[in-house]
Amino acid sequence: MWQRLLDLLDATRRPLVVLDFETAGLGGKPPVEFAALVWSPWEMPVDDEETRRAAALVPPGLTYAVQMRLDPLCPIDPGATRVHRIRDEDVRGRCTAYNDLEVAGFFQGYAAGDAADGVGPAVWVGHNAAGADVPWARRWGYLPDADLDVVDTMRVVRRMQREMPFPLSIDVLSPACAGFPDHTGNVSCVHNGLDAYGSSLIGAYVALYGGRPDESHGAMADVCSTARVLCRLLDLWSPMWPPARLDLPASANLSALLAALDAPEPGRVSWDGWLAEDEMKLAKTGYLWARGKHKGRPADCDPSYRQWVMGLPRRPTGGDGESWCSQHTADILGGLRPMAVAR
Repeated sequence: MWQRLLDLLDATRRPLVVLDFETAGLGGKPPVEFAALVWSPWEMPVDDEETRRAAALVPPGLTYAVQMRLDPLCPIDPGATRVHRIRDEDVRGRCTAYNDLEVAGFFQGYAAGDAADGVGPAVWVGHNAAGADVPWARRWGYLPDADLDVVDTMRVVRRMQREMPFPLSIDVLSPACAGFPDHTGNVSCVHNGLDAYGSSLIGAYVALYGGRPDESHGAMADVCSTARVLCRLLDLWSPMWPPARLDLPASANLSALLAALDAPEPGRVSWDGWLAEDEMKLAKTGYLWARGKHKGRPADCDPSYRQWVMGLPRRPTGGDGESWCSQHTADILGGLRPMAVAR
């Protein structure tokens, strides 16, 4: 499945960018470090030390790897330093987080693509990317305030933990990822199920590779682990992903795969968590509140509460504990016909 993803990216000329930020504190404080891995299958790999080192740790086909420390122009919270081990003196005088054109240009360039060269916008990947890294990057001006294709490996893990915790295709393990040998004895979730482990990056890695990554809580270490987690999720649960359709263009096949990877947990309408499908047929609307003060009650029980939920931001904001309401949920609450695919 990893190779199929690369083939689709190649056919559509869309890069895959795995990203991670280390920040000065919680809630999207300015970044102190970022790392990104880029797969552009139609391009030759960049021949530099960072890319060569990363290529030995991640699935095949890596084109470019970059890591950079940034001056957040504010003190780094001690709690953040305990996690990523980056101190104020380590970043003082580096490129500034907010106004460095090289950093912003890197992300904006991949987000926009290059129409003159026939290159489309990137597909973004990260562990909790949809809930943290991408909203933060929008806030910092790195990414546009527009809909982006995002594969959030934390979301995929949480969905599989509830829907299909045991792998479906243990005989098709890809030799793509270095490190732990590729045999089922080292894939912990084959025996224990994915739901026996947490949904954190380390928890997912242990479940899928049988041990902790050599390094963690640094931006480059985390993007390497995220790429390996995505590779295993694609391989071990390959029957969950839509088969290639020869009657459709590569762009449609890629869109179908990305939609499947972003599908919400079973019974839930969207990753915002507000609504659940009414399997017991208790509500005329077909939906129940899945969270909030009306949890378990029909979605039409309180018009004012419904309006309040509909007024929330349409995407995650990256703020700790801040709620949001997807367009799909808003359409349902507003009495519109639900869309076919929830995001």
